[in-house]
Amino acid sequence: MDAEHALRQLREGNARFTAGLPRHPNQSAERRAELVASQQPWAMVLTCADSRVVPELIFDVGLGDLFVARVAGNVASIGILASLELGASELGCPLLVVLGHHGCGVAQATLDRGTDHPGVVSELTRRMAAACCAMHELGDMEVNELVDRNVRRQAEELRSTPPTLSERVADGRLSIVGAVYELATGQVHFLDA
Repeated sequence: MDAEHALRQLREGNARFTAGLPRHPNQSAERRAELVASQQPWAMVLTCADSRVVPELIFDVGLGDLFVARVAGNVASIGILASLELGASELGCPLLVVLGHHGCGVAQATLDRGTDHPGVVSELTRRMAAACCAMHELGDMEVNELVDRNVRRQAEELRSTPPTLSERVADGRLSIVGAVYELATGQVHFLDA
């Protein structure tokens, strides 16, 4: 499957989900048995760890369809990058979706306190704040604007991450797109796709 077809599958699945007509494909015992020896996901999703954002449900897909990396704020760390490189190079996924969501807690925490958080949470808020041109902009921003900026920034950084991701983007083997999920409606809006 190429990136264009994978993106179309995700859009169609999300349309079914938002209409309340999911098919719940690839969730049978037979499908589970098919996947014991290997996996061949046709898309990767970097998304937030938020319990309300479950890519397999919101895109109405099943076992083995998506290679999902989850971290609060959908920011790429070294472990996330390694996972995405594996999905691209070893599994051959042609599409990577960076999926943020409205009402993101990390975005709100960043707006509320900047990067001043205890423990390693500050690393997440620092990465989220980097989506802005300058720290002083945070005071004038709404949470969903920061979510959108962060998605765009993460997608752009991933497109230029050498060697694996950037090379695959350059030669057309990988497409990276940003998207934002609306909690209230269930709809996914693809940004610049």
